[in-house]
Amino acid sequence: MRERRGAIGRATELAESVVAGVKRRQAARAPKVLLYDDAGRPRTLDAGSDGGAALVATARALVDLVGPDDTTVEAPEEE
Repeated sequence: MRERRGAIGRATELAESVVAGVKRRQAARAPKVLLYDDAGRPRTLDAGSDGGAALVATARALVDLVGPDDTTVEAPEEE
């Protein structure tokens, strides 16, 4: 692929970078269902499936019941 030059090329590269960052953040925030068997081996279940959606709903209900975590630790300030 030919390298883009000039202001339009730099603007396009910047826009592509922003779009890639947004996609990464959306993927990181998507619900994930991770199950462990008796031996401790993990298995991922599609969160959009019937079983996965039920587990996500149950997890959200548990979080709503308990409330937000107020024990966040702030990083020490650098001197």
